[in-house]
Amino acid sequence: MNALFQGSYDQFKLSPELTLGLKDLGYAHPTFVQNEVFTPIQNRQDLVVQSHTGSGKTTAFCLPILTQVTPNPHPQVLVLAPTRELAKQVAQECSRLGHHAQIQVTAIYGGASFEAQIAALKAGAQIIVGTPGRVKDLFQRHILDLSKIKTAVLDEADEMLSMGFWDDVTYLLAQTPKERQTLLFSATLPWVIEQSLGQIARDPQTIQLSSDQITAESVRHVIHIENEAQTKSRNLLYALEFHKPKRAIIFCNTKDETELLENYLKRFSLQARALNGDMSQGAREKVMHEIKSGQLEILIATDIAARGIDIHGLTHVFNYELPDNPESYVHRTGRTGRMGQLGTAVSLIRGKDSLLLDQLKKSFGVDYEEVAMPPDSEILWMQGERLATLLTEHADGVEISQYRPIAASMLGRPDLSEILAFLMRSHFSQASAKASTYAKASADRSVDRSAGTATQKPQHRPEQRPRREPRPEPAPAFKQIYITLGRQDGFQDLTALANHVSEISKIDLGHFTGSGNLRDTSSHLEVDTEVAEQIKAAVHGQPRPSGVTETLICDVAQPRPRRPFHRKRPGNHRPASQAP
Repeated sequence: MNALFQGSYDQFKLSPELTLGLKDLGYAHPTFVQNEVFTPIQNRQDLVVQSHTGSGKTTAFCLPILTQVTPNPHPQVLVLAPTRELAKQVAQECSRLGHHAQIQVTAIYGGASFEAQIAALKAGAQIIVGTPGRVKDLFQRHILDLSKIKTAVLDEADEMLSMGFWDDVTYLLAQTPKERQTLLFSATLPWVIEQSLGQIARDPQTIQLSSDQITAESVRHVIHIENEAQTKSRNLLYALEFHKPKRAIIFCNTKDETELLENYLKRFSLQARALNGDMSQGAREKVMHEIKSGQLEILIATDIAARGIDIHGLTHVFNYELPDNPESYVHRTGRTGRMGQLGTAVSLIRGKDSLLLDQLKKSFGVDYEEVAMPPDSEILWMQGERLATLLTEHADGVEISQYRPIAASMLGRPDLSEILAFLMRSHFSQASAKASTYAKASADRSVDRSAGTATQKPQHRPEQRPRREPRPEPAPAFKQIYITLGRQDGFQDLTALANHVSEISKIDLGHFTGSGNLRDTSSHLEVDTEVAEQIKAAVHGQPRPSGVTETLICDVAQPRPRRPFHRKRPGNHRPASQAP
């Protein structure tokens, strides 16, 4: 038996119905935290439990609470969580455990139908799991009754504090009976929570399990010193090629980074999608379905967007940037190495990160392993093998026999690498564009369904013709950068110019398509749309390489407006002179 698991659920003397619920979930043995808290919770003791993410804490509080729920059809348990994803996950786990015991659990969170949640409450929900904002809203509308709550649970209490929910949490707890039981579960225990315990709990017992050696052994912490001669995105790409994660989360500190990385990684045919706070509920749910079902390999997220996310089988966590505080690092890396599985946390490190690394080692005993990346040539070989395998899979079943003799005749060409590079870019860019279009359309449909606003075809009378709306043009994937550099500045081809602009702007050369127009005193370079404005801001006003006193002019070239197309109507037309 894995060291994370101890004993048997038989020792808890559960009802046959709850035992069936455990079997439905495939749980055979309790985890360490479940063993530690079961008896104190059953004895109605207030608890503060510091337990690592992925240690089985949801079942740890759900199981003993379910043993105390009575058949009375009113709210008896209130569980507050920081995000809708976590609220849904806790509600699903609790509902499945209590299914055979006919215990009613409902999730209450924003971005979902009020009517469905109100109906669930009126049907007699006994356990309420929700986010503080929506729970408070329903309470203030006199829809949710908190007067008979026997147990209140704060899940991920430290995250709720960091997200500014504490005022709402203390308000809601004040509406419940004073004799209620209060349980706080948290991966870390900030001093602010410790100071606030007297306001919300009665002589709570503290159980600290996060620093347990079992957790430390389940996650390997790897750091790679970045090659600062390359862009950060390329450093990450190389780390992904090196580690070959089966399923991973990449953590960024800003939503802009998540979107830029998604576009960059897709260019190299990595199945990556961004998840950030600006996305609609429908789009978020679609991305989560894809990563959980295995359709998606890599999730790129901010801390806020990823809070409460539980992804089974997550092999790796990558820190594109280290977080601002040690507690966030604990939450991030706790997404892998869950329930006794082994996981790897990979961090890209620059000189400025040494202080945070020291804090993590001192506060949480994180033992880092510094691993040198292989030479670029080896990484590129790995990348080439992966893309060659993908191309072979894509070619399966496609009729290409007419091209084989031509391909064989080209094998000796000195520019074969240029031809292959162009073909790969074309192939993978088209595949990425199709996937993005399909994903957006699906997400839009999900939003319509979740909001109850699914579009229906308008009904028209037979004599009426519906007015055709103009089809919106898709956003261009590339833009032209205008720059006052050319042959007179010593640039003999577009590649040399692109390299120079890449160095000035610190934008990875992979964002330059290789297309453009090189002239004597000015030129155009084609780049990915998402980096065009960044290049403009970085290059405009920079000194010229030739040493001339005037500075560079750089701008995003505007596309020529299309001329309106007037189609002649069929039929007889009189000359203008004969017009009435």
